[in-house]
Amino acid sequence: MPFNGAGSGEQLAWLKEHVDLSVSSREKLLVFTHAPLCPDSCVPTTLVWNYDEVLAVLRRGSVAAGHDHAGGYNRDSYGTHHITLPSPLHTTEESLEAHGTVEVYDGHLKLNQ
Repeated sequence: MPFNGAGSGEQLAWLKEHVDLSVSSREKLLVFTHAPLCPDSCVPTTLVWNYDEVLAVLRRGSVAAGHDHAGGYNRDSYGTHHITLPSPLHTTEESLEAHGTVEVYDGHLKLNQ
């Protein structure tokens, strides 16, 4: 049974508009999505169906995702960081892996788990 979903043309246009605005304003870009966008940051069955179309718009910044319960990380060929946060369903009370804070600096992001 297929699951996940895809970004519509309208959603991709909205994303492009906001990515372009962040570029022209020299702002940092951090995108949060439930389903991952980068094949090397997750199990392939958890990807957004049209991840390639989304990535064509989003060739900068960082992406935080969920959905793949084990979690993962990849920095793609454009330098975009993709972190897939692990599910709280598979953690213990002692584990801090399924939540955290993000500190944003001029040159980098720091994920505190």
